[in-house]
Amino acid sequence: GGGFDGGFGGDMMGGGFDGGFGGDMMGGGFDGPGGFDGGFGDFGMPSDEFFGGQDMFGGPDMGMGMDFGGPDMFGGQDMFGGPDMFGGQDMFGGPFMDDFGPGFGGPGSGLADPYAFEKGPGGFGMNDPFGMNDPFGQPDPMDMMMSDMFGMDPMSFADPGMGGMMFEGPDAMFDAEVFGFGGVRSDDAMMAAEMAMGYQPDQFMDMGADFTFDLAKDMDFMGFNEMGSDGVMGMAMAMDESHFMDMGGDRTFAMVEAMGFDGMMEMDPSRMDGFAMAMDKQHFQSMGADQTFSMIDTMGFDTFMDMGADHMVDMMGAMDANHFEVMGGDMMMDMAMNMDMDHFMDMGGDRTFGMVDTMGMDAFMDMGADHMMDMAGAMDKQHFQNFGGDQTFQMVETMGFDSFMGMGGEHMADMMGAFEPTHFEAMGGDMMMDMAMGMEMDHFRAMGADQTFAMVETMGFDSMLSLEAESMVDMMGAMEMTHFEAMGGDLMMDMAMNMDGDHFMAMGGDRTFGMIDVMGVDAMMDMGADMMMDVAIAMDKQHFATLGPESTFAMVDTMGMDAFKGLGPESMADMIGALEPTMIGDLPPTDVLDMAAVMEPEHFAVMGGDQTFALVETMGLDTMLDLGPDKFVGMVGAMEPTHVEVMPPDVVADMITNMDPTHFENLAGDQTLAMVETVGFEEVISLEPEKVLGVAVGLDMEAFKELGPASTEAIVDTIGIDAVIDLGANKMADVVGAVEPEFIDELGPDTVGTMVEAMDVGHFVAVGGDQTVALVETMGVDSVIDLGSDKVAGVVTAMDKDNFEVLGVESVVGMADAMEPTNLANIGDAAASGMIDVMPVDDLGALESDKLVGLAVSVAPDSAVTLGAENITTMVENIEPDSISLVGGDTVGGMMAGLPADDISGLGPEHQAACLDTLGADLLGSAGGDFSAIEPAETVFDKLEASPEAAAVEASAAAAELEAEASALADQQAAAEAAGNTAEAEELAEQQAEASAAAEAAASQVEALESQVEAAATIAPQEDAFSAFSGDLFGSGGFN
Repeated sequence: GGGFDGGFGGDMMGGGFDGGFGGDMMGGGFDGPGGFDGGFGDFGMPSDEFFGGQDMFGGPDMGMGMDFGGPDMFGGQDMFGGPDMFGGQDMFGGPFMDDFGPGFGGPGSGLADPYAFEKGPGGFGMNDPFGMNDPFGQPDPMDMMMSDMFGMDPMSFADPGMGGMMFEGPDAMFDAEVFGFGGVRSDDAMMAAEMAMGYQPDQFMDMGADFTFDLAKDMDFMGFNEMGSDGVMGMAMAMDESHFMDMGGDRTFAMVEAMGFDGMMEMDPSRMDGFAMAMDKQHFQSMGADQTFSMIDTMGFDTFMDMGADHMVDMMGAMDANHFEVMGGDMMMDMAMNMDMDHFMDMGGDRTFGMVDTMGMDAFMDMGADHMMDMAGAMDKQHFQNFGGDQTFQMVETMGFDSFMGMGGEHMADMMGAFEPTHFEAMGGDMMMDMAMGMEMDHFRAMGADQTFAMVETMGFDSMLSLEAESMVDMMGAMEMTHFEAMGGDLMMDMAMNMDGDHFMAMGGDRTFGMIDVMGVDAMMDMGADMMMDVAIAMDKQHFATLGPESTFAMVDTMGMDAFKGLGPESMADMIGALEPTMIGDLPPTDVLDMAAVMEPEHFAVMGGDQTFALVETMGLDTMLDLGPDKFVGMVGAMEPTHVEVMPPDVVADMITNMDPTHFENLAGDQTLAMVETVGFEEVISLEPEKVLGVAVGLDMEAFKELGPASTEAIVDTIGIDAVIDLGANKMADVVGAVEPEFIDELGPDTVGTMVEAMDVGHFVAVGGDQTVALVETMGVDSVIDLGSDKVAGVVTAMDKDNFEVLGVESVVGMADAMEPTNLANIGDAAASGMIDVMPVDDLGALESDKLVGLAVSVAPDSAVTLGAENITTMVENIEPDSISLVGGDTVGGMMAGLPADDISGLGPEHQAACLDTLGADLLGSAGGDFSAIEPAETVFDKLEASPEAAAVEASAAAAELEAEASALADQQAAAEAAGNTAEAEELAEQQAEASAAAEAAASQVEALESQVEAAATIAPQEDAFSAFSGDLFGSGGFN
């Protein structure tokens, strides 16, 4: 139905991008338009991918590699009307970046959450083959429809009574009353609809135009839709053209929607202009480009031209470039001559450019200066760049330089952004000066750095000094470092002397630094203290670090301490952060104290740990304490633990004594640990409980582990376990991860139950399997199960085989029964393999098919080989054949590799076929090789013929190729690292790791095949065939 430009319905393959999505996924069928045998050759694709996406039918992208009639010159995310060449991101230079390259701009910082754990929908769901995040189920019809055009019931637009396809186009804002948003309808609308439905379509003509209009003007979309296409068409045929104008665009469009486009096109063409003149741009955009053009084509181009510029623009604003081309250059010219700048602006720059492109540059030049200005005023830089510099300059010459300058800075910048340097030279320096005075920094930046420099070159470098400082700064703020270098240090110095702090701030730190870098540090030192302060305020730590500590210190020394302190905490932190710590020690202690007193924690963090510690040493530790905990905690938070460790113990003890728990929240675990170790644990634990609580707040799991179980348990005993619980799940996990399991048992089931209920999977994984087992044993497995399947999955995810053996068989079986299939699919390889190893075969086989699938999904392919023949056979035989594919080819391949030949032949025919089909689907990728046509007689393998010897030889050759590929990738990685290509080296490293893993898997399979060769004389034909298939699998690339 509706297609990309409208509400998504109908056949996915029905007619390409403009034909529609949704409904029956294959729509047109294998032999229909766009299907396997139609239009696109073999598999409908000119590329290596099956329909260009990640799955069988295109996945999320439908990357067909050709224009389906959707994204094109004018519609959608393309050349016209989207984030694209026109109307979107600048393809010529990209977004403006306020720097000269790497190294400028604030460094990022992040805090790692040790308990962050990947979760999908519903709290779990990294893998969900069962429905929560179902890659195998059918798409939700509501999703396929996306949203209907008016935010109403999606199915209201799929009503066959509408008579034809749903209109395409973006959602538009329409009258809520007419379209019944939210399901609210007026009494008048419902009454009018009820009356109208009492008449047959041909009766409206007998009732007369005015009578029909009186009904229609009160009806809403729901009412028109209830009448059906024939009824609405009968009303429309009975009304006069003036009635549509009186009724308004929204209600007229509602009639058109309800009768369907096909129905409207069956009407008398003379009626078409009545509809068209009543509607406006948003209605035509919702109809879509093709339908709008069809209306014009039906009513006739002469009639269209007679509608007047306002109506023409509304319709033109909905059409695409190919429609303009069909209409022809002469018609474009005639229409353009009847339009003014407001019309072109309303139509948009992309379509204005489309008109010019269709009529041709010669015709455009013949329009005259006024019309040319009108059209140029609607276009932007990208359009003029598409014309090219010569043609754009010719436009400027034709309209006249005075007219050009009268367009304003924004339009001048757009047009000059397409110029070459020779064009600026032709205009002359005086004109450049005049234009520069009328433009602002945003205009120069939009025009481009090279073009701005060309203006400067044309007017002469010395002329820059005759400009007002604001204009000079505007131009400098658009240029790049290479331009500054071309202008020279002397000019940089002269310009800088004419600027103040506001100018440098407006220009930005990178360009301020660029000026200094070009003029040289010595010249900067000659600028004087006041000018140096203006410059310093505009720069940041990275700039000062690039200048170097000596130059930065010289700046501080030149401007004087009082002036330096007057810069404010941000600039002081930037400059101090670039100094060597020893230089800070040369500053007067009283001045250092004044600086520290006005700084916040973020300023100390910018300075860095070494500089902050030097600041503290210079002012004195006692002075630091006198500033109070809010201040010294900010300082300590910027330091390394080693800085704390060299402080006198009594100073650190005073710090702890003066801090409360909220202060410790601002310290990292290793910083708090350094404080504890500096003072001594025995002294800390002897403090009042509130102070010990503060220490506990600051410590994290690694810090508690570093202190050791005994010290951690002593802290808990001092502050009480309830205090730990009150601090939240993260702190509970910190403590649990550091204590002995016996201590957990001593807490008792009620307390531990409270803790387990508050913790989630990330916490259990962080504390580890042994402590998680202690938690489960203390509160009891049944109590854990009572908390729900997600909680059970959380604790299980943290465990492995050894942990399950400690818990015992009965507990493991109980937890397996308590989990949902989706939980089991996300517990991870160690937990899944461990559960399978520990559970008795009978209990494993008693699990439902979906749960066995979930358990298998969690098992890694290399672990699947080691599960044991009995466990593998039990799982495979108790999974429904249709569900084996959900496990995935890699894991199924691993399971089959772990089965002896006799066990493979012992599988039932349906399970053999399902395993083979799954491996084949994995081999062929998203094309999904289907072996269901191979119906088993006794076994599916009876239909195949090959020898184990041939399979072993083929697999061995494939393994050798993979090993060679891995080696070659390693050499390429080393070369990339040597060349400094970090990104390429990282990508090659990933590829090399994958190739090595594939080679190892191939080698394992070769060993298995060679074992089968030895037993070939006694192995049944079915196993021979499966071995051959395995070898063929490796010939195609091996297990993926």
